[in-house]
Amino acid sequence: MAQDVPTQDVPAPDVGRFLMIGAVLLCSIGTLGVVSNASAPLDKGGRAPGIADLFRINAGRISVAAAVAMALAAVLGLLALRWSVRRTWPWLLLAGVVLTLPNEYAHLIAPYDLPPGGALYRTVSALATGAAQLVLIGTLGAGIRLCHIGERGVGAALIGAGFGAQIFGASTDVWFARILILGPGGNLPNAGEALKQLVHDGMILAAIGGAFLLVMLHRNYGDRPELAGPDRDPGLRVTLAGSVAMVSLIPAALLADYRTYTVTGSLVLLATAIVCAIAAGVRAAIGTAIATVALIGMSSPAAKLINVESFHSVRMWFWVAFGVVAGGVAVYFSRRNWSAAVGCGAAALLLPLMAERTNPANALLLGLLVAGVTALIASVGVWADPSSPAVLGALVVPAVLGGHGLLTAKVETVIRNDQGTEPLENLWVHVVLLLLAAASMAVLAFLETRTRTEPTTVSS
Repeated sequence: MAQDVPTQDVPAPDVGRFLMIGAVLLCSIGTLGVVSNASAPLDKGGRAPGIADLFRINAGRISVAAAVAMALAAVLGLLALRWSVRRTWPWLLLAGVVLTLPNEYAHLIAPYDLPPGGALYRTVSALATGAAQLVLIGTLGAGIRLCHIGERGVGAALIGAGFGAQIFGASTDVWFARILILGPGGNLPNAGEALKQLVHDGMILAAIGGAFLLVMLHRNYGDRPELAGPDRDPGLRVTLAGSVAMVSLIPAALLADYRTYTVTGSLVLLATAIVCAIAAGVRAAIGTAIATVALIGMSSPAAKLINVESFHSVRMWFWVAFGVVAGGVAVYFSRRNWSAAVGCGAAALLLPLMAERTNPANALLLGLLVAGVTALIASVGVWADPSSPAVLGALVVPAVLGGHGLLTAKVETVIRNDQGTEPLENLWVHVVLLLLAAASMAVLAFLETRTRTEPTTVSS
């Protein structure tokens, strides 16, 4: 007689947790519209948050006001996350969205109320830069919070999106001719400029929508069992180190030469970042070093590709966005360190194929470069947890700006449209830097794999 085989019930998926994680991801990515818009400032002479200025075709004037705003936003954001990541990251995102609205009003709704170049005009522009820096810190806080509750893949993708928002926004900072002449008596508005405005409006609306969703979620946010997890807040040492590193932007701005940092200013930035990274601890120092090397290696080639492909802006924007998404997908899985190493290394090996004139292969190469570095930054963010906001949101910024300034001290890195066909000097240096970052990430991946597979010994 046949005997019934007992069956084991398969637990039903936790729909509530899935919805809450999705809501957190949606509102966080939505508010990153503030970062993308600030990376292509409405005030063309303004500065962008983070390291986005390195990718702009024509970066704005280095101003003390913008440096103070970025430093203040970073210090306040890091101190808030030090107090409690779980409680403060939504408020950082909400504050960043609110603080960027005066700039939107001044440029889009009442453009004639503030005289260009005036003190109030510069203050509003600097406020937008600081607001975007606050959103970056908050996004990193949201990313590590997702890691703390067991969603490391989603947290890594969100951390990568924080970097991707900077380079995507910088790629939209291109100029368009307002009228395309067709012939006698006929003209047609340039679709590129209209699309650029639609992208800007869409991102600010997404940011406002994300902030509104945060307000709706916040009342019960702290008590949601789906988001329960241990509190692992950044340490005091790494918080202070990141704060001091960001303050170094102010003396560097005082020493700047209009659009570029002087050699002395670059030395101040890099030396301060190195000392602060070492003071922050071994893990923070390693994470800062890997991310800095990768971003310096990427900076000039990416800026060159963006400049060359700006004549086909829609195609370029697609491949940059595709690269950000691909990088986020790559780090969702547990082998994210290996994916980052392979992607960054492949992009480095293909860089010498970069053409001096626009073609689809250039756009594809730009997408691959963005994907590889996005994956690497996201992997570093997860690996450096809970110090990621201080590492990627503070320590890396002066390190990259200073290192890039020293590397390009004798090379004109901001290539104007009429110089777009000139070859990129010292390309081999950038290839070596990207390969070094990829090799370092491969070492971390190997050590992590070895730690997981090592048998544990039990003493009798």
